[in-house]
Parts: sequence; C-alpha cells; structure tokens
Amino acid sequence: MEHLSKIELIGRVGAVDERIIGNERLVRFSVAVNTMFKNRDGAVASTTWFNCTYWGNIVIKKGQDIHLEGWMVGQTYVDEEGRDRQYLEVKVNRIW
Repeated sequence: MEHLSKIELIGRVGAVDERIIGNERLVRFSVAVNTMFKNRDGAVASTTWFNCTYWGNIVIKKGQDIHLEGWMVGQTYVDEEGRDRQYLEVKVNRIW
C-alpha cells in the first residue's frame, strides 16, 4: 500500500517573502485558517497558522484569500539553547 500526505487549506495569507533563485521564483508565505467550534458558552473561533512554500510564477499578497493543496514536511533542528525543535511546512503544488 502506498502512503499519502496531502493537505488542503482555505484561508488568508499573512507574511510573504519572494526570492528569485536561478530562473524560478520561490514564494514563502503563511496562511491563517480559522476554525469555528462550540463550547459551553457558544461559538468560539480558533486560528491556526501554516508556513507554506511554493515554487512558481504566481503573485501572492498579504491579506488575500487563498485555497491551496500540498503536502506536509517536517524538519527537526536544535535551537540555540540545545533543545530539539520541529518545524512543519506545507509544500504547495496547487493554488486556486
């Protein structure tokens, strides 16, 4: 059986960083996804931020609504204080 890592997000773009590497554009951006749920007191909104990377010629602006598809990639590193950390990122392959 093959394994699949796929994520689809609909949200709003936060910070954007664009760079040209060779002949390709690398766009790194964050996406805020709001989730509504009910607790005892009523409806509550929760925002989750996702770090995203996209290779391609597309213009992404802070504040725009976005619908994307990609896969999650996890990286581990050691911070300045010697603690193990994990960084999750969405590698985007399709944007609507």
